Amino acid sequence: MPLRVCSILGTLVLALSVTSPAFAKKKKGDDSSENATSGDSSAKKKKAKKSDAADAAPAEASASDTASQTKKPDDTLGTGEAQETPDSNTWERPPAEEEKPAAPPPKPVEKPKGSDRPISAALFAGWAFKTDRQVGFVGVSADPYRFGGGLRGGYSFDFHLYVGLYFSYYIGESTSGQSQATGLSSTGSASYMQFGAEVGYDWWVGPVIVRPSLELGEALAFTSGTAAGINVKKTVGDFMAGPGLAIVHPWDNVFLGGEGRFLIVTGDGVSAFLLAATFGMRFE
Repeated sequence: MPLRVCSILGTLVLALSVTSPAFAKKKKGDDSSENATSGDSSAKKKKAKKSDAADAAPAEASASDTASQTKKPDDTLGTGEAQETPDSNTWERPPAEEEKPAAPPPKPVEKPKGSDRPISAALFAGWAFKTDRQVGFVGVSADPYRFGGGLRGGYSFDFHLYVGLYFSYYIGESTSGQSQATGLSSTGSASYMQFGAEVGYDWWVGPVIVRPSLELGEALAFTSGTAAGINVKKTVGDFMAGPGLAIVHPWDNVFLGGEGRFLIVTGDGVSAFLLAATFGMRFE
């Protein structure tokens, strides 16, 4: 019995001495395997971090380049400071009315020469043709018209209305003859003086003024003569109306023209038709 126990103990001790180094090696191998696994994991983590850092660096560089490119064009003032680029989608208030450029002024209308000079004064002279067959004022058929002349002046308004005054004198003629009833010689002479107001309308046809007008005034006839040895002088006054048409061409402050006019005298007067030339000046 003791021998058997001793034999068993010896066997156990031998078994332990044999297995103990192998177990220690196995344990050491397991520890080294764990350390290797842990090292590999750490290396992988470090490599992953380096890879993430490497990926992040280009992205940051790209973002920095993009920001610099976005800000660079806005540095238009030369200050070296980046200006913010306005968003194209941002609403901007339209410029106020006073901020808009003013429209170019219209071209001035070219006025005819002399149209800016409303005051006029003129001389006229012409020949008046008697239209009545009426016997002279003292029984002798003397023509009170013939050559005559005068002056007129007036004002032309912006709406083309013309108003003025006129004065004219006709030298008439002198006649002599013999009365069939008495056989005595007789002489006679007559002349006319006319004056009054004139109203008309200035119608500009290119550089020319066409003025239809009407004269209203008094006609005074001066007559003298002898009949049957008696010397007679007489002055006859009657109302006169003179419709007519004048055409004048102004050059700055002077003008030339002509006119035709009926001289219609009422009562005991004598009527005529006048053709006359006109020369005058215009003033501001």
